[in-house]
Amino acid sequence: TSAIRRSRLSTSTCWPSTTSVSTASDHAIRALTLRPDDVGAILWCLGELQVRGFFGFEGIWRHCLFWRVWVKDMFGFVSILGVINYRLYLLYVVFVCGRSFADAPKLLPAVCFMVPYVTLALTSVLQPNLILLTSNQFSICDLADWFTVVWVVLAMLAIALAIYQGYLLRNIRRSFNEYKLQVVGLG
Repeated sequence: TSAIRRSRLSTSTCWPSTTSVSTASDHAIRALTLRPDDVGAILWCLGELQVRGFFGFEGIWRHCLFWRVWVKDMFGFVSILGVINYRLYLLYVVFVCGRSFADAPKLLPAVCFMVPYVTLALTSVLQPNLILLTSNQFSICDLADWFTVVWVVLAMLAIALAIYQGYLLRNIRRSFNEYKLQVVGLG
């Protein structure tokens, strides 16, 4: 009866069974799934292309701060680092602390991670003349050096946090070791 139940389950749901043969269409469906860090990577690339003048600086593309600070840095780079750090935090709570993730604080780590980035990005909205050093005649969108240095320091701190969390997760079960790939990628 368990074999019959398993065959009914595998034919009535989208989950592949252990006895079924995967087809190319199964892989095509999985390939279309976008994770939040994939969306962040796409936004980072789009922002980088605009900053370098690929789309020009006319129409919607003329808002250099929006594309550089918000699309490329905030919604792109910070979302990638945020997703990686949040995944590592989830693994840390469950496997190292031995607690259920339902009992762990979920919003507080995300807010603590995002506050410096949002503060820096809001500075670009409230004081754009302090940050923007654009030169449309050379087709490039450039920011003040102090802003770039602060942004790089914050990014390095986020990467260091991810590497530290990866170090804390070094002894979890092998089937849950996706963090090792992330830590190698961050290194």
